[in-house]
Amino acid sequence: MSESITDEIFAALNIVVLELEDGGFKVIGQVPDWFSQFDPEFASKRDGLTLEKFHFIANFIIDAENFWNSSEAEPLSSGIWIETDVSGNEYQFEARAIRLGERKILLIELLKFAYQDKHLLIQKGRENRLLYDRLVKEIQKQEILWHCIVHDLGVKFSLLIL
Repeated sequence: MSESITDEIFAALNIVVLELEDGGFKVIGQVPDWFSQFDPEFASKRDGLTLEKFHFIANFIIDAENFWNSSEAEPLSSGIWIETDVSGNEYQFEARAIRLGERKILLIELLKFAYQDKHLLIQKGRENRLLYDRLVKEIQKQEILWHCIVHDLGVKFSLLIL
């Protein structure tokens, strides 16, 4: 697969590929359209990017630096975070730090439907947990009621036997 096809695939998947070089980030491949919505400079500048417009990413880069300097093989994920562009629109992102030999790569993905799917899944899990807790409480009430009935019947039977 040629590099241009790979670049197009990342851009089509709403992923920007960055490489850490000399304290700044360099864009690798095509820049997805959404990337320049956070800073118009992102559309033309290809290296020396600081990503300061992404407020969350500064903290993640600290973790990524530790990851890049370790021997960990699995990519490091930031988890989902939300940023607001210059127009006030909210976007959901997830970043991953990976190491390719000595190269320190940062992938930033714009989540669209994946965020909605994860959000719905988490919400459904919370709803199911609440339902489960209610059912457990109801079962406990029923067990107490049955215990009382059995106890009362036992007392009445013992009185009849006497």
